[in-house]
Amino acid sequence: MLLVLFISLHAIGLLAQTTPRCGENEFWNPVATCEDTCQNRNLHLCLIMSHPQCTCIEGYIRQVENGKCIRVQDCPCTSTPVCPENEFWNTRATCDDTCQAPNAHLCKIATHSKCTCVDGYVREKANGKCIPLKSCPPCLKGTKNGC
Repeated sequence: MLLVLFISLHAIGLLAQTTPRCGENEFWNPVATCEDTCQNRNLHLCLIMSHPQCTCIEGYIRQVENGKCIRVQDCPCTSTPVCPENEFWNTRATCDDTCQAPNAHLCKIATHSKCTCVDGYVREKANGKCIPLKSCPPCLKGTKNGC
């Protein structure tokens, strides 16, 4: 009986060591993706592979300035976010065009606000930078970027 108790306590101790402590209004999410912020909402629709991290609890959103989770209604008023080079803020964005899928914007996903490539540009890869469409590598049959 003592052996079972010892093993149980040891397992609980290991679990406590491997699960990081999160801040106020956060929980440990072993399969997190993009997290919504006051400046960029609906990022949970992104295509990034999941990774473990602290995530805001339901009804809360990450405030970029200090990294804390605050109530959604407490987000400060924001102006249009600044996008990287060759991108613009699109309030009705869908899927991003990429070198591998230059017509991805025709996908049937609900629209949301995010930075989108300007005309004539596509993402080099999913969630990558925007490059001129003519700069995409040529299609090679039987490869990852094959068309």
